[in-house]
Amino acid sequence: MFGSDKILHIFAFSVLSFLGFFATPKGRVIILGVALSLFGAVIEVVQGLPFVGRDADVQDWIADTVAVIVVLGILSGLEKILRPR
Repeated sequence: MFGSDKILHIFAFSVLSFLGFFATPKGRVIILGVALSLFGAVIEVVQGLPFVGRDADVQDWIADTVAVIVVLGILSGLEKILRPR
């Protein structure tokens, strides 16, 4: 539809990370990152269940996690540059 499955995973978890960054109290970015990565893992586990009719793919979870790390890293870096203590 809009490109490869990995691109869609990267896009979805980039948006979740972006929105989550601004909705999460300061200093909780690592917790947000871990939670989003675990959410991606849970999605893949559920897709691997026989009655779901989908296939689990570890590479999808890796794409999710990389997107989370990159977006949260960029936003954290920008925040430190734009709002020094």
